Amino acid sequence: MMILFCFSCKNGVRTDEVIPVSDIEFENRLNVSYREIKTDFLLSFPVNITLTARNFIIQDGRGHDFYYHIIDRDSGILVKDFGMKGQGPQDLLFVNWNPFYNQI
Repeated sequence: MMILFCFSCKNGVRTDEVIPVSDIEFENRLNVSYREIKTDFLLSFPVNITLTARNFIIQDGRGHDFYYHIIDRDSGILVKDFGMKGQGPQDLLFVNWNPFYNQI
């Protein structure tokens, strides 16, 4: 036996109410530029990226054995992978991103 309930939001809605659209000013904004970096490293599904003085640290959990990849900003070469996936000692099951790091 299947019972199907249908609900509508049309009943009882007032059409004479109008919410005005206003411009939003963003006071804390930056104009940024970009440049292309040629690389042979293929990203599958990048989730986060951190820009350091010399490298990009990219979180990409699909298509690789590691969650994090360090790519040189100038050459585009993969410097190091870390955060190996797995269930063994020192392996990671799941990662989260913390945008704060020690710059020293």
